[in-house]
Order: sequence, then structure tokens, then C-alpha cells
Amino acid sequence: MIMGDALKGLSKRDDALKLYLKAYDNAPMYLEPLKKIVDFHKEDGDQQQALQYLIKIDELSPLHAGRKKEIGELHFMQEEYATAAKFFCEAVKLTHSLKQSECVQMAVDYADKIFDKQTAAAVPLLELSASLAKSYHIELHWSVYNRLGLLLRRQKRWKEAVAAYNHAALLSPKDESILFNMGMAYIEGKDFGSAAENSNGPSASSRRLYGQHFGGICHGTSLHPRQQDQKCDKNA
Repeated sequence: MIMGDALKGLSKRDDALKLYLKAYDNAPMYLEPLKKIVDFHKEDGDQQQALQYLIKIDELSPLHAGRKKEIGELHFMQEEYATAAKFFCEAVKLTHSLKQSECVQMAVDYADKIFDKQTAAAVPLLELSASLAKSYHIELHWSVYNRLGLLLRRQKRWKEAVAAYNHAALLSPKDESILFNMGMAYIEGKDFGSAAENSNGPSASSRRLYGQHFGGICHGTSLHPRQQDQKCDKNA
């Protein structure tokens, strides 16, 4: 590898790479040749090759949070958002294993990053954010739970969506849109009694929103949800 470094310094990059690859072939369990190869491809701007060898390093040494993040970022740049979210989750969990409370904000930031590109792929990170916030007694912004409720509803997990909306409502009790969203979750779960009970809490203006989407939403009358996705979550 020293000879490879020397050749690279002399701008004989192809020859240097051959030596790095040979060193890896001779010692496939040794990390240093792989790191040299990764750095080489980064210098060339070859993200795909850099990612390929970073994954090999990760397989040999899987407990490095920074490396998980780096792999996630490379997948993100290649628009592989679900895979990126998987590695971001692993980075957060490794940080949590060290009892570092910063893992909560990490999870929230990664969730935002993924949500902006592929909303459904953000669910594991949002769930992880909520779980870790509870563990560290950190209160997240209500919008995190509201957003989680939206995505859980899209996965037909309406009971978990209701729980998320409940948490959002505790943090922002004056926001009627949260109660509206919660009512929508009850209706999608065909829990019409809870939906009708929930409709008694919001103001008249919020109850009118129910009426616009559903025939007899208020005060225990029959409920008739539309079949298509209403897409009416507020502040998601």
C-alpha cells in the first residue's frame, strides 16, 4: 500500500489502484486497503464505486455510526431514499447505543431529509424519533407526531396514527387540525363512535370541515367515509 500511495503521488493513479486492489485481494479482512480504495474513488468523484467498497468495510466493521451515515448519504445522492433511510436508522441506533441523547435530533433531521424526497420512506425514522424522544425524556415539536400520524394512516395503521395525533394534541391543544386529522384516522379505521365523539371537541368551523368530507359526521349520526384518499391532513 505504501507503493500505491507513492504511485498516486506521482499521478500514476491507475497503477496505484491496482496495488490497492491487490492488497485487498491478499488480505480481504483487512480494512486499510478498502479505505484506500474508497478514498481513491472519492477523489475521482466515483460515488458508485466508493459506495461499493464502503459497504464492504461496513460488513467487516458494522458498528461505526459515522460510516453508516456516509453510506446513507451516498444512497441519498443516488435517489435510493428507502435504502438511505435504513442506514440513517442504523446510524441513529448506534449513536443511541452509546447513550448519546443527540441521537434524537439526528433521527428528526434524517426524517425531515427523507420526507422531503420520499414521504413513505420516512416512517421508520419518524417512529424512531418518537421512541428515542420518550427514552431521553425529550419533547419533540408537535408537527413530528402529526406527520407520523399522516404516514401511518397511509399505511392503514390507523390506531397508531391516532396515538401519534393524541401526542401532537397534547403538545398543541389549540390546533384544531390535529383533532380533525385524528377524526379522519378513526373514520378510516371504521371506529365511527370515536370519530363522532372526537367531532364534539373541535369548534363549529372544524366540525364544518368534517361535514364537507363526510355525510353525517357529528353527534352520533351515521358516518359515510369517501372511498378515495381524502389527503386532508393539515400541517403534515
